Amino acid sequence: MKTILVPTDFSATATNAAKYAVQLADQIKASKIVFYNAFQAPVSVDPTLPVVQMVSIDDLRKTSEEALKKFASEHGPAGLDVEIVSEYHTLTTGIEEVIQKVQADLVVMGITGGGELEQIFIGSNAVHVAKNSSVPVIIVPNGAQYVKINEVMLMTDLKNVADTIPEGKLKKFFQTIYPRLFVLHVDPEDTRETPEAQYETLLLDSMFSSFHPEYIYSSREDFTDAMNEFAENRNVDMIITVPKKRSWFDHLIKPNHTKMLAFHSKVPLMIVNN
Repeated sequence: MKTILVPTDFSATATNAAKYAVQLADQIKASKIVFYNAFQAPVSVDPTLPVVQMVSIDDLRKTSEEALKKFASEHGPAGLDVEIVSEYHTLTTGIEEVIQKVQADLVVMGITGGGELEQIFIGSNAVHVAKNSSVPVIIVPNGAQYVKINEVMLMTDLKNVADTIPEGKLKKFFQTIYPRLFVLHVDPEDTRETPEAQYETLLLDSMFSSFHPEYIYSSREDFTDAMNEFAENRNVDMIITVPKKRSWFDHLIKPNHTKMLAFHSKVPLMIVNN
């Protein structure tokens, strides 16, 4: 993993994520960090007036680039290539183009939780990016400080492991840190002894045999409570989850596990799409 992409809006949350990314780069021996800012033009929102762009695109681009240069000078690490990318775009629609352009291996960004309705129905830019990114995305909770990644926890439902676990992407990351690997299965019905669950466990064992996964089972009803309880008890340094596809209707009427994890995790959360 040579290049880390760090989106920023220059907020305290984004700055904290950038600091995390810089220290992570040292651990995984990355060679480049790219700071990225997507900017848009403010417009008049008075319904009685026509939509009018308030500032020129060139002025906005200049402001963005100057802010990125200052950001990079303050937070860019010595001895590491630092690049800045400024684009007239939205973060959620523009970041995949940037990932391909700079050949990023990893995205690191921050998140700030909102109210209950925001978390369930609206989500955040970070969650949207993570669930649609072609590379792993690490979401850094507001205020979380970097800790060397020694222990990681992979969340799984032990279903269709062969088709849903992105083995190659996870191995690529694990091979940069060689962590102690825990696999947490939250299952109130406790089906671990069923033939199906045992078969899926064997598949995971085979995938990550070099990292000797240790299995933890929780019968708690609340998914995020189970996650945070184990992460705190074991001092886990990172939580990894793999989103599964749902229909758009399910997204509207149910709290999505990935979204709720992102808002309520107390340690950095890596989201890896298959």
